[in-house]
Amino acid sequence: MISYEHVTPDQVREVAATARPYAVALLWWGPQRHRDGADAIEPEHQRRMVALRDAGTIAVLCPADSERLAGVAVMVVDADEATAIMAEDPCVRADMIRAEVHRCYGFPGDALPG
Repeated sequence: MISYEHVTPDQVREVAATARPYAVALLWWGPQRHRDGADAIEPEHQRRMVALRDAGTIAVLCPADSERLAGVAVMVVDADEATAIMAEDPCVRADMIRAEVHRCYGFPGDALPG
């Protein structure tokens, strides 16, 4: 269990002051996940997501090992732009994935351990 008694309200306020807006895209498997041609469409989705990551549009990309959730992407654009970007995804257009985009806040410099 993690102890948090040492964290003061001032420390919380200091961290909160550094928060910046981002968008989080929850990518859910859609009803056409296994449709004819899915084996050709999904690699295009994967290439596009990696390209968005390489371009810096996606800060954190997390494919999921789930029958329901395809993955999560933290995006450095606002939620409206993230929604538009995800609407053009090959798997979204093919109804293989449903993109659910939310506004969120994050802390610059946070990273996944490597």
